[in-house]
Amino acid sequence: MTLSLMPYPRIRFFTANGTAPLVGGKIYTYQPGSTTPKTTYQDFLSVTPNAWPVVLDGNGEAIIYLDGLYDVQIFDMNGVQQTGGGTNIAGAGSTFSQTASSEWVSPGDVPTYISPTSFSVPGDKIGTYTVGTKIKSTCTSGTVYSTIASCVYSSVSTITVVNQVGVLDAGLDAANKLFIALQKAESPSDPIPPVVIKTGDYTITKGDVNTILVANKASSIIFILPSATVFPSGSWIEIKNIGAGNLTITGTIDGAANPVLTQYSGKVLWTDGTNYYMSGGYGSVNADNLLGDGAYREAKTENVADSIVRRDASGNFAAGTITANLTGNADTATNATNATNSTNATNATNASGTGTALYATETGLTTIRGAVASNGTITYGSGFTVNKGAAGLYTLVWTSNFSAPPSTIPTAKGSGSVNYVANVYSDATSSSIINIVNLTGTYIDVAFSFISIGPK
Repeated sequence: MTLSLMPYPRIRFFTANGTAPLVGGKIYTYQPGSTTPKTTYQDFLSVTPNAWPVVLDGNGEAIIYLDGLYDVQIFDMNGVQQTGGGTNIAGAGSTFSQTASSEWVSPGDVPTYISPTSFSVPGDKIGTYTVGTKIKSTCTSGTVYSTIASCVYSSVSTITVVNQVGVLDAGLDAANKLFIALQKAESPSDPIPPVVIKTGDYTITKGDVNTILVANKASSIIFILPSATVFPSGSWIEIKNIGAGNLTITGTIDGAANPVLTQYSGKVLWTDGTNYYMSGGYGSVNADNLLGDGAYREAKTENVADSIVRRDASGNFAAGTITANLTGNADTATNATNATNSTNATNATNASGTGTALYATETGLTTIRGAVASNGTITYGSGFTVNKGAAGLYTLVWTSNFSAPPSTIPTAKGSGSVNYVANVYSDATSSSIINIVNLTGTYIDVAFSFISIGPK
């Protein structure tokens, strides 16, 4: 018999609000259309059967190989049925030929190289190359690791990827050059990375790449960073703190030593292989951490060092003292460069002396802006295309790559009293991935606009 790994949808392994693993949860599997239990396995050769039901571990996880089709029901440790499950469920990659125990299998396709982030294969393979699935390919430059962002069929199947290690090249054009991951392959309906909760001090390793690490401790807790050279360029880890104790990340990030995350805050940590950087995380939205206007509770209306500033009810905020050194002789200048003694200078670059600099600009930046309909159609804007993935997932692909990852700010379009939150899943030189959720954390297709700024 041919076995395959069960999909890894978040709803099946997380609590109802999606913020914590379904620790001790139970997976009941049946013959389709019946209440007759059907066995799953711990390995694809069906040597070791799972217990029935399958009991999830301390991370809300289990390795489950399927033999054909199943009906699946999900319960928590107290026997309360959860949303999710379904009928006639087949394993991820169930049509693959598996000849050896491996976390990678070949789908048997001969790929054709298109670009550093795309390739095609013959036939309609949308069911094989699902969004969020990891792939490994052999190219002229070496082994490349990527994540599938979209698969579109029109005479051939065109697959677009986000590269984690290396980029695709023409060396991909041959048989036996393409492999798909079995272990923890994300469901096309929910490409969320694995969540791992830590209740004590922890040293981050290469195995944590592309995961969400969550600190949950009532007192202070420490995550220890190894040297950035340990990780391949482009690697990322999202770090969140849901515990009452402060989380200290030991290491130098964005030039600052040992940053601290307070309760309900989170950041995405990424590296270029030499240094660490941080940006706002996309993560699962915790409704308890949102104010009525959608602002995060960690933002402050008062002027507090190293914190986000939030406007008060009148639209004002305290910014403290802004100091600028001005040169030049512009009194009321717009786009002033090297202005001395400038008062009310707008967009002043390299300004010194006394006065009020309204903006200080970085030179050589390119701005791309636009709007996207809920189905992924471009409403307006240029310089980009859109790949529509699973619910709430949109990949903005830049027509011309940035020379460094840009800063992308998406804004979801609400409807009346219904609000949504648009988050940046990842920024890369070739694309930015946007996720949109409602205030309960459910991913949903919603129109949005964005602006992306970065160097070309």
